[in-house]
Amino acid sequence: MHHTPRPRGESPAPSQRPSHVIRKGKRSEAVAREKTGCWSCRIRRKKCHGKEPGKDDCSDCLRLGIQCLGWGEKRPEWLKKSVEEKREQIKMDLLARNMIKGQRKGGLSSPNGTLDDSESPPPSLPAVYGGPASPYSRSHGYSRHPGAYPTPPSTLFGTAPPLPGQNGMVLPHATRMESPEPMLGGLSSDSSSTTAVDKTSPGLPMLAYPNQYFPPPVHSTSSTRTSSSAHGDAVPGSGATQYDRVHLEAVASGTALKSEPPTMAWGHRQADKLLQNISDNGSDSGMEEISLEKSKSESKARAPPKPEPTEMSLATYRSIASNKLDEEQWRWLTHYDKEVLPMQFLLHGPETRQLMLNVALASEPPSAMLCLAAVHHYQLHPNYTPTARDKYWVSAVTSLSEGVRSPQDALTALHLVSVSLFSGCQPEWAPFVNMARNWCQSAFPGTDGNAFRRALIGADPLTQFVSKTTLWMDIFGAISTQTVPRFLSWYRALMKPKGVDINGVELDAIGMDKLMGCDNEVMLAFAEIAALDAWKLEQPTSWSNFLLVDMATRISKELLDSARPVMPPRAAAGVSDEVFMRKQMSAVFRASAKIYLHTVVSGYRPAVPEIQLAVAETIACLKAINTEKKPYDRSLVLPLFIAGVMTDDPVQRKFIEGRLSNIKDLSVGNCAQVLALMRRVWQKRETDGGEVSWRETMKDMNMSLLFV
Repeated sequence: MHHTPRPRGESPAPSQRPSHVIRKGKRSEAVAREKTGCWSCRIRRKKCHGKEPGKDDCSDCLRLGIQCLGWGEKRPEWLKKSVEEKREQIKMDLLARNMIKGQRKGGLSSPNGTLDDSESPPPSLPAVYGGPASPYSRSHGYSRHPGAYPTPPSTLFGTAPPLPGQNGMVLPHATRMESPEPMLGGLSSDSSSTTAVDKTSPGLPMLAYPNQYFPPPVHSTSSTRTSSSAHGDAVPGSGATQYDRVHLEAVASGTALKSEPPTMAWGHRQADKLLQNISDNGSDSGMEEISLEKSKSESKARAPPKPEPTEMSLATYRSIASNKLDEEQWRWLTHYDKEVLPMQFLLHGPETRQLMLNVALASEPPSAMLCLAAVHHYQLHPNYTPTARDKYWVSAVTSLSEGVRSPQDALTALHLVSVSLFSGCQPEWAPFVNMARNWCQSAFPGTDGNAFRRALIGADPLTQFVSKTTLWMDIFGAISTQTVPRFLSWYRALMKPKGVDINGVELDAIGMDKLMGCDNEVMLAFAEIAALDAWKLEQPTSWSNFLLVDMATRISKELLDSARPVMPPRAAAGVSDEVFMRKQMSAVFRASAKIYLHTVVSGYRPAVPEIQLAVAETIACLKAINTEKKPYDRSLVLPLFIAGVMTDDPVQRKFIEGRLSNIKDLSVGNCAQVLALMRRVWQKRETDGGEVSWRETMKDMNMSLLFV
C-alpha cells in the first residue's frame, strides 16, 4: 500500500535498524499525522513508518511488539467504537514491559481511560493461531479486527491454537482483567506439548489450547455484565475502584490529614494520591518510547544487593540502628515485632521475622510496618487518635510514587495490602497487589514458568518471600474479582503435580504450603478454577456448557481428586507438628476448591449434590484442626467463606459462623466483613429464593474483600 515517503533527516529505514532498538520519538503533538499509516499507530497518535519489508505489519508495531491493526483510509466499523479501549490496551502493554518513558510501570492508568463493561467490545480474535492443522489459521480467513471466538482457560492438556491480542496476550474487557494481561501458557500432560511463540515480540509466548476443545465461533456481548459498583468507576486493568480524591498538599507535606477522616474510609483519600500522581504524570502524547536494552540495563542497575539475614534480637537491632529511628518509631516497630508479625504471617518461623527486621533496619523509616502496627492498635482501641496511622500511611504510599523498583518496594506494597486487610479491606487492596505483580513481572520477565522456577531458587531470601507472597495474592485476588490470574502460565510449571517423598512432601516444589498452608497443586487448582470462572463470565447466555463441564472435570481429575488421602495420616516419627498442620490445612483448601469448582459449573445452588458433598468434606477437615494453639482460621478465611456461603444446612451454618465469630481480635482483619457478607447472602437466599451471587452481594454492600 502506498504511504507518504519519509522526509530526510528522520530515522533510518526499519531494515537498517536493529529490531531491539526503539526509536525515541517526539511528543505526539509535534508529530505529523499520517492519513495512510496503520491503525495501531493512528489510534496511538504516532507517526507510522510504513510496512516492514516482506511483512504485512508496520515497522513500528513490529519493533514495539504490539499488534498491528491493519491499514485503510477509512476507519473500520469494528474499530469505531473501541478506539479508546484499543489505545488503552496498547498503552498498558507497553507500560507493563517498561517501554514507556515518563510514566512508571505501575499498571494503573488514568481515569480518563476508564470504560464501562457496557462499552467494551467482545474479546479480540487471536493474532496468530498455531499450526497448519488449526481450523482457525491465517489461511482460513483470518481478519485483523476483533473476532468472536471465545477462548476457554486451560484444559490442562495438549497443544493448541494460541490466544490473542497484543504479543499473543489475552486482551479481554478492560474492567474485567487485572493489568497488564495475564501471562497465559499451555500445560501439557506429555513432553510433546509446545507453546506457540510470537517471533515479533520480545519472547512472549501465546496460549495454546487443544483444537478439539474449541467451541464454534460465537459473537455476543450479551453476557458482559456491568461491573461498576457503589465504589465508583473501575480503574482500567487493575480490578480496583476509583477512590475519592485527596488534596494534593496532604500527601506532599508528608503529614496526616488535618481533619479526622471517617472510620474505614481514611485510606481511600490517601491512597488515591498515588493514582493521581500517575495520572497527572502525562498522557500518551507526553511519552517517549525507549529501547528494550535500556530498560533491561536500568533494571539491572537498580537491582538491590542480596540481604543476608542474621539472627538478632530487637534490642540488638536497636543498638545497631540507634540513630535511624526515633523513640516513637521504635515503639511501633516493637509492637509490630511482638503483636503484628505473628498475625500477619501466621505459619512463618524465625527466618521470616529476621527477614522483616533486616528490611526494617535498612529502611528510613519502615513506614509500611509502622503503619500496620498503628492500624492494629487502632482497630483494637477505636478511641485512639490515629495520627500515627495516617502519618505512616502517607509516608509509605509516597515512597512508592516513583515506582516499585526493588524487592523492598514490593514488600512495602504487600505491607499496604496487609494494612487494607487489617482494616477490613478498607482502603482498597487491589492497587497495591498490582504494584507487587508489576515488580514480579519485571524482575522475572517472560512467561516461562520453568525459567521462573530456576530464577526463584537462585534468588535471595527477600526476593523469594516477596515473589511467593505476590503469587498467593495474585491467585486469591483473581477469585475475589472473577478475573484470570496474571501469572497463570507460571503456576502451570511451578505447581503442577510432582512426586512426593515418604512424608508426602512434594519433590522439587516451591513450597507454597509453607507460605499459607496450601499445597502447590491445590493452589494451581484455585488458579485454574479462577480462570475458568472468568472465561465463563464472558460467554453468551445461549452457549452450551458442555465445554465448561469437560474442563472442570479435567481440573478435578488432575488436581483435586488426588491419589493422596484427603486427610493426612497421623504425624509419623521425624515429621514436625508444623508440617502435619500444613497438610491438614491443605486438606481444607482442597475440599473448598471442590466447592468453588462445582459452583462455577452449577451456579450458586447449595442443593446441588456435588456442592453438598464438598461442603461436608470441608467442614470435616476444619473440625480436625485445633485452633487453640494458634488462630489458624485466620489463614482459612477463603475455605470458611466458600463452605459457609454455599450451604443451607442450619447445623453447618452455625459451625462456620462459630469458627469465624470466635477468631481472636475479630476487629483486626477482614473476618468480621466476611461473616457479614455470608449472613447477607443467607438472608437474600431465604427472602428471594433462587441463586444469590456473593460477588454481587459484596458489591451491593460496598465491599471489596480479599479472602486471605
